[in-house]
Amino acid sequence: MGIRDNARAASEHRRYRPYTCRKLGAMQLRSLTAFERQQIELSKYTAGMLFDANEAAKIPARMFVAMVCDEDKKAVFTADDVEWLKDLDDAYADPLREACQEHAELDVETAKKN
Repeated sequence: MGIRDNARAASEHRRYRPYTCRKLGAMQLRSLTAFERQQIELSKYTAGMLFDANEAAKIPARMFVAMVCDEDKKAVFTADDVEWLKDLDDAYADPLREACQEHAELDVETAKKN
């Protein structure tokens, strides 16, 4: 298989990792596609590419929507859930956010600073 074939095969398969979040229970974390990652990262900017702190604060919630699945690997949350997920108690959100960042291979310390 060549590079193109390998890339195509990788685009058709997602990585999953079992994770248990205190109080929320067992779940699967799904890898992000390149497109999903870009959508999440760009969500902190307005249409005019100005930084929007309110939208930036929703990035962890958007990550939960994209990555948290049930045991059957079906998404648990929808985009409509972002508004209340952003208010999830940080005792639950922080460990889940770190697990998602680790699974997505994001630099956790850099992400915390941003």
